[in-house]
Amino acid sequence: MFLSSVRRTVDSGQIFASPASERNIGKQSAIPQRKSIHHLNRERNAARGIGIKLIFRKKNDDQIPRKPVTREALQQSLTEAVRTSHPEFEDFGGVFIERVAPAAPGGPNWAVRGVKYGRADRHRSGIVLSYCVDEAQLEFEISD
Repeated sequence: MFLSSVRRTVDSGQIFASPASERNIGKQSAIPQRKSIHHLNRERNAARGIGIKLIFRKKNDDQIPRKPVTREALQQSLTEAVRTSHPEFEDFGGVFIERVAPAAPGGPNWAVRGVKYGRADRHRSGIVLSYCVDEAQLEFEISD
């Protein structure tokens, strides 16, 4: 029987020799393996391509495309949605929409610029309007 592997434990500094029949193939030895310079350079350069991957990434399939609609039609639909939600809001005046640059890719390209409440309660109609706006921003985009 001859010695096929020699290993050294890091903790105590002792050297162990195991015969060929007893060695464990496929298991890690107690000696930590040094990484080669090539391996270290590969890890260091791995982050360099991330910026390009972020710029040229594909759109998510989960994202539903928004329907293009004119600003006037969107203002009218939001106003009608608030008015028909409760009889208390029949006197709701209207909504003004403005086109904005999306804050994030895939974000909405419009926002509420102003609201005419009329005789409707500001607080309660504002809550209904914010819900309607959140739903509409997922569904519509301004085309003009």
